[in-house]
Amino acid sequence: MVKLDAQGNKIWDRTYGGTGEDRCNGAFEISNNGYLIYGGSTSTVGGDRNAQSKGNQDFWIVRIDINGSILWDKAYGGSHFEYCTDAIHTSDGGYLLGGTSSTWSDGDLSQTSRGGNDFWIVKTDANGSKLWDKRFGGSGADGLKQM
Repeated sequence: MVKLDAQGNKIWDRTYGGTGEDRCNGAFEISNNGYLIYGGSTSTVGGDRNAQSKGNQDFWIVRIDINGSILWDKAYGGSHFEYCTDAIHTSDGGYLLGGTSSTWSDGDLSQTSRGGNDFWIVKTDANGSKLWDKRFGGSGADGLKQM
């Protein structure tokens, strides 16, 4: 991640990742309190990843301060593949994460698969603790590109 000033000059740059493959799908500013980075991760604990792996690939979010230092990270998923493709900051200070899940029914997924890949959303509080999750989809491959 690279932070630039209004003229395009680099303020700082930083990489975030663990022991596996980590992908950033996006990031957004949280007022003047830092940023939330979201995507997918196959890493286990190590490097910048402190969140335990849930399966093959997890939703992975990283909360950083305005200087790029990690405040916390969280992973959500089941035994197969989950990938967070979008996230928003909600009015209650938490986050709504959306993406794709291929897990049948285990880990953080509270509902059984509809078949194939499902669209999966996770609601968290301001500290990234999961409040609830929902699955949507049909018998084929479903997923979310952008909220």
